[in-house]
Amino acid sequence: GNSAFRYTLVKEVTLPETIQSIGTYAFADTPNLRKINIPSSLNIINVGVFRNSGIEEIHIPDHISQIKEYAFEESNLQSIELPPNMIVDNYAFQGSSLIHAKIQDNTSIRAYSFADLNNLLSIELGENISANNRSFWGNYKLQTIITGSSIGCDQCVDGIIFGNGSNDLKTIIVRGNISYYTPYYYDWFNGDEEIYIEADNGNTTSQMYA
Repeated sequence: GNSAFRYTLVKEVTLPETIQSIGTYAFADTPNLRKINIPSSLNIINVGVFRNSGIEEIHIPDHISQIKEYAFEESNLQSIELPPNMIVDNYAFQGSSLIHAKIQDNTSIRAYSFADLNNLLSIELGENISANNRSFWGNYKLQTIITGSSIGCDQCVDGIIFGNGSNDLKTIIVRGNISYYTPYYYDWFNGDEEIYIEADNGNTTSQMYA
């Protein structure tokens, strides 16, 4: 049920393959939680399920189609690889301990899903990514972005996907032509920065952002 294990000292959980859903905030605020499985019977990771939990790693299987709001917000999650063809709702990973994130093809990333990740060093995006306003806002330590040949900005207010942040970002690696790349999505800097942009076809460029 909702908040079933919230505020407990649970360390490890094995969920049965027959379970149809996990209640909202079921494992939220569980600082000792380290290991849990996602059974094949689940399609959605519910609202706030692992919010502020101690979980450091988790396998997200291909049958998961949606990660809902606040699911891993402020959790101790260190890295994540998301399967293709999914929706990541608002604030899903905001303020977590993520260091690396890989998001595969045909994924919709809603507002502030990966915002305020103070440990994030690199992020890899697949093809046909639909981001939202400030999906990756305020990631101050971000060093490298690897992206597909296009990123859409769905329902953007100011057109900013990455922003408000990193003095460490030095490299963008683009799978495809770099000619479309503009600062439109990238208002991230606190000072003058020269960014090295490399494409798979061997073309390179650099651009000074202020």
